[in-house]
Amino acid sequence: MISETLSRKLAERPVNNARTAAANAAALPAAVGISETPSRKSAPLDLRDMERAFPLPWSDYVLLVRRARSPEALAFYHTEALRGGWSVRQLQRQMDSQFYERTALSRDKAAMLAKGAKAQPGDAVSADEDLHLSNCRTLTKNDAG
Repeated sequence: MISETLSRKLAERPVNNARTAAANAAALPAAVGISETPSRKSAPLDLRDMERAFPLPWSDYVLLVRRARSPEALAFYHTEALRGGWSVRQLQRQMDSQFYERTALSRDKAAMLAKGAKAQPGDAVSADEDLHLSNCRTLTKNDAG
């Protein structure tokens, strides 16, 4: 009896099961009103929004997240890097010298901030690094447009 039932069910199946399964899988989400993946529901990524959300170069954020000792220090260095236009080397130097902590303890915070905004010779970016950064920015802008 079982063999007769299985034989009858197999005879009712379409010849190409893989093609039928693929067609059913493609039609199911639309028919049920669901998406195959949550990412299909999200808005497309707009690089201009990313640029507004993360105005510093990515290497600055890597340094900030890895090296900041507190959320307050991270916010301070982020603000000062934006305000002062610091290179990643200058940001690293300021973090290495505990600029946040020294500024917080200083009696003349304005003078400390002015002094910290000045670039040092080691902060300069070489021509090769500048070309690489320029190429990265060009690629990002071309991808966004």
